[in-house]
Amino acid sequence: MAWFHRVSKWWGKKAHSSNTLTAGDGIARENMPSYSVPGHQSCCIFMTEILPTWHLYMLRMPSGMLYTGITTDVARRLAQHQAGKGAKALRGKGELVLAFHCLAGDRSRALRLEYRVKQLSKTQKERLVSHPPLSLDYLLPDVEVKAG
Repeated sequence: MAWFHRVSKWWGKKAHSSNTLTAGDGIARENMPSYSVPGHQSCCIFMTEILPTWHLYMLRMPSGMLYTGITTDVARRLAQHQAGKGAKALRGKGELVLAFHCLAGDRSRALRLEYRVKQLSKTQKERLVSHPPLSLDYLLPDVEVKAG
């Protein structure tokens, strides 16, 4: 069930597609559901949409080949691959080992990073696994924003 639908179900007809409530909705802010993340301030869910954090990961197959993918939950995805319920390319390849993973930001950025990592040579991928950088930003080209 999508996040908005869960909230809509809880709020009933008070939820709007913009995920915001107005003074005319008749719900006081202190009665709003909230969430908190350890180390962060809690905030009302109607004010901030909860976006999943995406991760880039690399799995090593027994043959030495590296598989690259993205997910919001690395442990869950690895278990899916191990159970044969993940990518077809990994089914029946034997035990998979998590060789590398890092935060990738939002889904769009994660997809762009995945593409760029898949374009790297085997040597470059092995260097990435053996000497993980603090950031993979160097893989993404600068994007110029054109005005109007």
